[in-house]
Amino acid sequence: MHIAFVQVDSGVNGETYAHFDQSFTGFTVPAKGTANSGRFGNVLLTKGALISLGIIPVGHLDVFAVTTVMCVSSPIPDARKR
Repeated sequence: MHIAFVQVDSGVNGETYAHFDQSFTGFTVPAKGTANSGRFGNVLLTKGALISLGIIPVGHLDVFAVTTVMCVSSPIPDARKR
């Protein structure tokens, strides 16, 4: 599976406090395998740093994630053509 783009918004009680998005050019997860995308930088605190500090005691975030993937498979050989 080739992952081309991810976008995540996070917040509390339906209110967004953080947003990030990242494009990839060569991030592929092998069949039956795992992959590490690394760290994501440039997270935007949509309410600003000071207001976002107030959600720390809540202890959780709601996460809304979007991922654009491209699934490519090889054709299975037709056994009847043998």
